[in-house]
Amino acid sequence: MKTTEEKTEASAAEYRNLVATLTALRIQKGLSQYELAKRAGVVHTTIARIEALEYQPLLSTFLSIAHALGCTVSIQAQE
Repeated sequence: MKTTEEKTEASAAEYRNLVATLTALRIQKGLSQYELAKRAGVVHTTIARIEALEYQPLLSTFLSIAHALGCTVSIQAQE
């Protein structure tokens, strides 16, 4: 069984991976942070702070960003 510290680090790693994926998709689609923010209905500093790992938004914000990128968010059970 994982310790609390191990679980926290695993969660942080998952968050970093999620942000890296969203950032890569934004760049792949040729969108600036400002353009993505406008499409997602958030201020551009929100995108900048998320990508800099300075801010962990609500799930609804992540869903708006993913939707603006033409993506969906799914949850998978751990084995």
